[in-house]
Amino acid sequence: MEKNRPKELFAWCMYDWANSVYALVIATALFPIYYNAVAPEKVALLGFLVDKTSLRAYAISFSYALMLLFGPYLGGVADTRNLKKVFLMIACYLGAIGCTLLYGFDGDHVLWGIICFTIATFSYALGDSFYNAFLPEIATPDRFDRLSARGFSMGYAGSVILLVFALVLVMNASSFGMEKAIATKIGFVLTGVWWAGFGTYTFVHLRNRPRTITDDSPATGWGELIYCIKRVQHMPMTRWFLLTFLAYNTGVQTVMNVSADFGTRELKLESNNLIIALLIIQLIGIGGAYLFSYISEKKGNIFTLKLAVIGWVGIVSYAYFIDSAVKFYTLGAMVGLLMGGTQATSRSAYSKLLPTDHNANASFFSFYSVLDKVAIISGTLVFGIVQQQTGSMRSAVIFLIFFFVLGLTLLLTGNWKNADARI
Repeated sequence: MEKNRPKELFAWCMYDWANSVYALVIATALFPIYYNAVAPEKVALLGFLVDKTSLRAYAISFSYALMLLFGPYLGGVADTRNLKKVFLMIACYLGAIGCTLLYGFDGDHVLWGIICFTIATFSYALGDSFYNAFLPEIATPDRFDRLSARGFSMGYAGSVILLVFALVLVMNASSFGMEKAIATKIGFVLTGVWWAGFGTYTFVHLRNRPRTITDDSPATGWGELIYCIKRVQHMPMTRWFLLTFLAYNTGVQTVMNVSADFGTRELKLESNNLIIALLIIQLIGIGGAYLFSYISEKKGNIFTLKLAVIGWVGIVSYAYFIDSAVKFYTLGAMVGLLMGGTQATSRSAYSKLLPTDHNANASFFSFYSVLDKVAIISGTLVFGIVQQQTGSMRSAVIFLIFFFVLGLTLLLTGNWKNADARI
């Protein structure tokens, strides 16, 4: 089936525009602030009183655990039955429903909010694996770098637009004749509507590709999964890249997940300052994605990732010494620049390493998505242990250099000249 169709490429990028609002508006900005404001310090759960901060952390971990449990199998089913688009639609609409139903979340219905948040988080993670799987199917390898960057950039831009709109609504709630709590809940609903609405545009124009059938093509989801595992065993560069990705991405994801807490606890920043930092990260992330795409086209993905990982070492080193809001904004700008470039380049490089003789992209990208979630879980776990043992978030941050050095070492020692595609 024809590749590089402009309308389809744009529609694929539009899903990033659609679902990224969850990551910024719900997961990072509005929900945590509202949750901390209305939830009691202890929440009753299964007969136990659970600290509210721990409860939200458990919800995130449980969401990712569900993804680790069901993602690979569903990826196999999607490949064997040509259901990538259907599963992506289900993940999109289920996540949008979860966001919308947060309207019923208040101090008396905390568990309802946690359940809806968990549904949205799981759906976001699951949908990403099917969304990424379309990249090598709709475009030729020479378009991967730029298209991947375009997707992330549109995601950053869309999420900033909706967050700014929601913040204006919340901060001027009285002018609209409502309480701030109601305005925040409307922000939750708008996120769900945005996710489902723009996602629908993607589904209208994105086409499923017929599966490539070979003599050893499995007939079941589990069979597809086992088949892909066996294929990876005979793809040394793909296997090496996945290991490398796990190493440096553990550092990347941890920095992204703890930066707000670092600003709050170490620098005592107000929520307004944190939101400004988030906006800086998103806006500069747009330029970062395109900048690293340009470098990748000129120098290759591996060279670009080496450059990015060295930059991450500089970021965590700088974070150890910052002591003011201005320096925190500078840190946010640096994170934004490298965040967009690292994510876009990683997705493009992996796409180039996939086999072209068998249409099992959903299964292969389920591995990629699983490693992404393992990076989040393992990185935050190590960060928490180091922080607890040392009593310092700064010491925990500087410890993240280990993951970046490991990733850089694997990038430097990999025999990338034997890769199936120029990366």
